[in-house]
Amino acid sequence: MRSVFVLHALLLIVLEYQKAQYSTNRAFYVVRALPPVVSQLLFRYLAFVRPFAEALSHQVDQLGSRKAESVPYIFATSSGAPF
Repeated sequence: MRSVFVLHALLLIVLEYQKAQYSTNRAFYVVRALPPVVSQLLFRYLAFVRPFAEALSHQVDQLGSRKAESVPYIFATSSGAPF
């Protein structure tokens, strides 16, 4: 994930704020620090669950099943669109 960073054992999420971008011609970035419990949960998900799911997907592909597509969002609908 490109907008997730680690600082002092907390995960930071960087969001782009675009409401005033048209009038000012500048993008604004908002940085949010996740609470420690949420940081640990998201870190474990990104470090263990996503790679495991990708590995399972590759093994299923090798068995000849239909190709399962990877979704770039943490929470997505079955069609791949973000919540």
